[in-house]
Amino acid sequence: MRARPLLLAISLAFAAIGCSDRTEDDRPAEEASAKGAAAPEQDKMKQVWERMITIMEGLADIAEANQDDCVKMALELDKVLEANLKFLKKAKRIRKANAQDVELQEAYQPRLLAAMAKIVPAMKACKDNPDLERTMQKLDPQEDAPDRE
Repeated sequence: MRARPLLLAISLAFAAIGCSDRTEDDRPAEEASAKGAAAPEQDKMKQVWERMITIMEGLADIAEANQDDCVKMALELDKVLEANLKFLKKAKRIRKANAQDVELQEAYQPRLLAAMAKIVPAMKACKDNPDLERTMQKLDPQEDAPDRE
């Protein structure tokens, strides 16, 4: 049994949502100190999150539509991932650098979870498909790997 594609999809979702040990009590002081200077950076982060979630929603639609044809699902997912691989690597670096941005993480969490609700059943249905496993490995882009144009 191969669980790697499912685990990669789930780990991507958790990485996108982020993990924070801060409480609600910590946020007001942090937000007040960062509001003025962070507006351009916040806009950049919002653009990154929007594009990342849009990609994930597209992947979810493909997975849901093709869960009965694992080979077709792998081919269609691969096309989207190849087209967006450079961005996904960049987004991963940006998200790591801005991991404290809980507000954006929380704002996009419902859309990400909805996408994952579509992806997980498809990954379970095709968990033993080697084509899909190779494709899903692209969701975990290595930062030291060269960017593809």
